[in-house]
Amino acid sequence: MSDALKITSSHLARVAIVYLRQSSAAQVENNRESTDRQYALVNKATDLGWVADAPVSPSGPLRLAQIAVTRRCAVDNSIIGPDQAVTIDEALKAITVHAARHIGLEDSIGTLESGKEADLTILDSDPYKASPDAIADIKVSETWVAGERKFAA
Repeated sequence: MSDALKITSSHLARVAIVYLRQSSAAQVENNRESTDRQYALVNKATDLGWVADAPVSPSGPLRLAQIAVTRRCAVDNSIIGPDQAVTIDEALKAITVHAARHIGLEDSIGTLESGKEADLTILDSDPYKASPDAIADIKVSETWVAGERKFAA
């Protein structure tokens, strides 16, 4: 089989992530068994990684982290799939190191290490100490890209 035709567990996990992100609350409830199997596949195959896909999904990585931690629906404020909630640590890794790996840039971004781009964001408050429902409200103080400050509040 040629390399172009090989499908890896990483590919399947990415398909499952897209499916989970695009499912409405009704679809999730109606397809609960299928969704649970796909979510289990994601957990077994790879670490979760998210990037903002605005305008398809809410913009802002902290908003994505808050949604993942709380599982609160933006439409009706209900909690959907509370058993699929992640910790703040898992959510922050999903928007940094795991997201970089999913887009093939883990050698240059995603973590602060010698030899990598110095891309970082300085926050006004600690997301580990914030209320889960207030993670998205944390303000960005500074943004640095490739070691240069690009934004300061």
